[in-house]
Amino acid sequence: MQHLCVAAGAGMILGVLVPGSGYFLLALWSMLLVGRQLCRIYLAPSDVSLASAACRILNNVRVLAVVSALLIASLYGQIWLSFQLQHRLPASLDGTDVELVLRIVAREGDSSPASGSSSKPAQSNIYQKVTADVVQVLSVADLPEGQALPPLRRLVLGYYQGEPGLRVGETLQVRVRLRAIRAFANALPFDYEAWMLRQGVDARGYIRTIIPAEGELKELHPLVIESLLLNLRQRWLTQLQQIPSEAVRRWVSGLVFGVQDAFLPRHWQLARDTGTLHLLVVSGLHLGLVASVCGVLVGLVVRLLAPAYEINARWRLWGSGLLIAGMCLVYAVLAGAGIALQRAWIMLLVVLIVLGLRRRLAPVAALSYAFLIVLLVNPLMFTAAGFGFSMMAVAALLLFLGGRSVNWRQGIWLPQWLVFCALLPLMLWWGQAVGLVHLLCNAVAIPLLGLVLLPLAFLVLIWPADWAIEWIELLDRFWWQGLEMALDWPLPVVTALPDTLLITFILLLPLVYLGLRPWVSFLVMLAALAVVFSPASWHAPVAPQLRLLDVGQGQSLVASVGGRALVYDLGPAFGPDFSATEFMLLPSLRRLGNPQVTDLILSHSDIDHAGGLEVWLQQSTHHVSGFSGAAARIWLGQPPEAYRSLIRDTAVRWPTAAVRSCHNDDRWRNLTDDHAVMLPVRWRFLRTPERLHGNDNDASCVLQLEWFGHRILVPGDVSRTAEQSLVDRYGAELRSDVLVASHHGSASSSAEVFLQQVDPQQVWISAGFNNRYRHPSAVVITRLEHLGVDWLSTIDSGAISMDQRGRVTAVRDTWLPPWRQP
Repeated sequence: MQHLCVAAGAGMILGVLVPGSGYFLLALWSMLLVGRQLCRIYLAPSDVSLASAACRILNNVRVLAVVSALLIASLYGQIWLSFQLQHRLPASLDGTDVELVLRIVAREGDSSPASGSSSKPAQSNIYQKVTADVVQVLSVADLPEGQALPPLRRLVLGYYQGEPGLRVGETLQVRVRLRAIRAFANALPFDYEAWMLRQGVDARGYIRTIIPAEGELKELHPLVIESLLLNLRQRWLTQLQQIPSEAVRRWVSGLVFGVQDAFLPRHWQLARDTGTLHLLVVSGLHLGLVASVCGVLVGLVVRLLAPAYEINARWRLWGSGLLIAGMCLVYAVLAGAGIALQRAWIMLLVVLIVLGLRRRLAPVAALSYAFLIVLLVNPLMFTAAGFGFSMMAVAALLLFLGGRSVNWRQGIWLPQWLVFCALLPLMLWWGQAVGLVHLLCNAVAIPLLGLVLLPLAFLVLIWPADWAIEWIELLDRFWWQGLEMALDWPLPVVTALPDTLLITFILLLPLVYLGLRPWVSFLVMLAALAVVFSPASWHAPVAPQLRLLDVGQGQSLVASVGGRALVYDLGPAFGPDFSATEFMLLPSLRRLGNPQVTDLILSHSDIDHAGGLEVWLQQSTHHVSGFSGAAARIWLGQPPEAYRSLIRDTAVRWPTAAVRSCHNDDRWRNLTDDHAVMLPVRWRFLRTPERLHGNDNDASCVLQLEWFGHRILVPGDVSRTAEQSLVDRYGAELRSDVLVASHHGSASSSAEVFLQQVDPQQVWISAGFNNRYRHPSAVVITRLEHLGVDWLSTIDSGAISMDQRGRVTAVRDTWLPPWRQP
């Protein structure tokens, strides 16, 4: 059966990825049936020809079963995705204002005191306060004439005017500005649109006004049990406010209820850098720990009751399984019922059913059943990092430990060692820094959380004993101080591997499973890790590339060659906890082989160009992050004081020795000071008059880059006045093959005289989809077309790249999954 499960799972993935795959498989299935019939009619049983061998394959029942499973599952995947996309707000309706009747399903934080948000640092004026609500659409109250909305189900909405005091389960009528779910296109593994589809979210947006309803709106709760659990969750979160300890509130609301902002931004950053982020996000690990505790408790109760009520063994087994599944389901709902928890609960249910049936399953069969059931619930689950991590981790544990005796000493370290080795290629694929410090931190943190912190969190929720509160406070200090100490441990860290080393590592791992003795297996694992963490693997060679990233309404450009890179601007910050630097620039650098950033240029201090400065400085100071930006020379278009408002964390400091002004000279420079290393890339700054630098935009660093014989001009946000000064000062020296449009294509820049002097073959424009400034301006586009200049915009093209031959490619011009918005 397992081959059919794997085939069905693969068919669903194929049906979701390739819309026409179902028709192809239907044709293949029809041809298979016709071939079987022809073999019966025209081929003699005694024939031993090649046709006879082909007929034996066609007549094999397994072949027909596998093709049938592929066909049915592929059609299911296509239908499921089509149904989801019918509900999603299309990009053409982005920015639509509509009145809706909504029900609040979940709130970010649920309760500020309980989540610890009251202790967050004061928000800078560069960010607006936003609360995130997940809402269920009940009806459309008012729609602009001539427009039609798809049948929206769930939305993620922000509220900009302050805390409205809304409650989970409340029904209200609001005017909403809807925004389509459209991902940035930088060829990175994380897929934002697939993530939202997996959660059943059809659009995002924000509440503009709450409209007083004429009469009382009916409170609608589709499930009584769901309503009871939501009310219980809200009641418990409110009770947490009475606990004076912020640390206790943080761990209880984060571990038990899955509150998103229970932990502070610095805590999330610490967890990311040390590889313990999965412990703070309620997932299958937490559900497994809860299931273990429930199993012990249910087992004790059943042993006490079974003799008294004469319960036979079969009913005892099924009753125990149902109780454990029900208790875990209650926990999953209380913790937010995220995708990871849903996946984990389904896998737990499969295990309990198998145990109830008293069947002995091979490890591969159990894994294949779980693979199929998870995809049946949500065929897009394969796009989640957690799906691959879960399957790979379980496979490693089952294949290595299945049928082998392990003593208690090996049980402490061996499972974690196995999972770390098995997941390492996947972690590198997902752009995560991987180091031995991550293994050591998890070796301590996993048992500490599972055996101590999580049970204490449940205990405090039910019975807030003083001694339990004191223990959580003590462990809280130990946890965060320990992670901070681990940040600077001088242990090897890799973020990318050359293909040869990665293949060698993957080939070494199976040797561990080939019946080798334990000490031989241990040596093989050490050899595999030595290959990975050898100095040769720290900088994986990647072809040179010049890339203008898709960062929305902002700008970030990377020139990478020979293990070194120049970065021009960091892109925007979209809020206090989300920046293009963290989620687009740094992952892109890792995909480029983690080059050492020798020069960082911050054109000026506007948040759309330097919004990720704090993240950059934080990442460059920790060895464990695997980021090579610590040695960067930082070039500024304005004095350092102008950038201070972008740094909210008072612990972050400028590397003052590396900070320089980009307006001092216009000499040509190389990516290295080592004159023995001559790279085919050089660059210089073009100077603008100092009298213009009182304006942020006109203080921009103007970069001219020579890239393998091609010239690229990047003028930042300069206006027509600064452009004219460049024409007057440099004249024909401005001529370049590629021009990155000034100020995102604003009408205040890209004057015709400047364009004529630069005479570019192509113009690249970095701007955000449906941005409020309406960049690029229609005037600029008309001007470019009048001059006969080809142009590309990150809005339509995604990230734009140039290789060393001068060939230009765009991400959105390549193959994209069918669920991606145009």
